[in-house]
Amino acid sequence: MQVRAALTACAFVALASVAKAQSLNYGFGGGLALPIDTYSVDVGYSVIGFIGFNTPSPLGARFEGGFNQFHLGTGGAVTAWSGSGDVVVTIPTKRVHPYFLAGLGYYTGLYVGGGSHFGTNIGVGVRVPVAAKVSLFSELRFHRTFEGRGLNQNYYGQWMFGVQL
Repeated sequence: MQVRAALTACAFVALASVAKAQSLNYGFGGGLALPIDTYSVDVGYSVIGFIGFNTPSPLGARFEGGFNQFHLGTGGAVTAWSGSGDVVVTIPTKRVHPYFLAGLGYYTGLYVGGGSHFGTNIGVGVRVPVAAKVSLFSELRFHRTFEGRGLNQNYYGQWMFGVQL
């Protein structure tokens, strides 16, 4: 029941942001996938692509898809796909634009034996304009799926760099 309420609240915030959208942006990035509390999984890599909506207020929305691969200590790899909708709050400044983001997502491939689950993510980032409508960004993210304990416990972080257009 709490999950349904959280999903509904995020959907309303995202739709309100889209309804007032002044500009559409998109971007892509890559970086490190950092496992947290997992067994025999080493640092891997992440790749994301997103579409975002900016509003006149500090509030915006971003929808993204991602791919992560974590290397196993035994020589194999675990791959994970994700899709999420995030609320983005930007702190208005002149040159550098720090922001916070949080949202709900759907994660697949993270579990021993397979499976997919809903989860949350939260993060901080900074965006630096380098040309008209072109910015570079860096962000730190933390992801947690709603299901999974023990060997299936799924927390991971990301340190990403990319371009927003």
